[in-house]
Amino acid sequence: SSNVTDVEEYDISNIVSGIDVALINDIKDAFVVDRPGATPELMGATSESNACASVVKLVKEAKRAGYKSIAIVTKTNKVAASLYDKLSKKLDTLHLIDDNTDGYNNETCVISAFNSKGLEFDYVIVYNVSDKEYNNALDNNLLYIACSRALHDLKLISIGKPNKKIEKYFKG
Repeated sequence: SSNVTDVEEYDISNIVSGIDVALINDIKDAFVVDRPGATPELMGATSESNACASVVKLVKEAKRAGYKSIAIVTKTNKVAASLYDKLSKKLDTLHLIDDNTDGYNNETCVISAFNSKGLEFDYVIVYNVSDKEYNNALDNNLLYIACSRALHDLKLISIGKPNKKIEKYFKG
């Protein structure tokens, strides 16, 4: 059975270990956990509405595939709240996890990278990994946190040009 679990700081899934290393250069002490799952995917979006449509499609596909805990991870609480408002009309059982949330019922949630720290989800969609959104060392740390929440499947959506390190990882 799939659950959100607390994790040690440097336990990372083999699914995302390459991206994690690309984002954080000093991650030598990571313990890579071998888990079944898909290769991470980077998807481009031309606009916010296009990105939202992609998120809805991905969540529905993930549910059909049997994933239980699904997280849509954003850079900030403000973006999470705004995205939740847009998606809650299109996705049933969507929950917003913010600084005031006491619990989580293992369903689909929108959460900021900071609030996701210490949690893991079966399926993670990192919303808007654009270079405009994530463009310095602190941002790369947040992006690392967001990506490393994925146990089995990781999708990244960029509105416009992706973060430089993410783009470099996917170009090989």
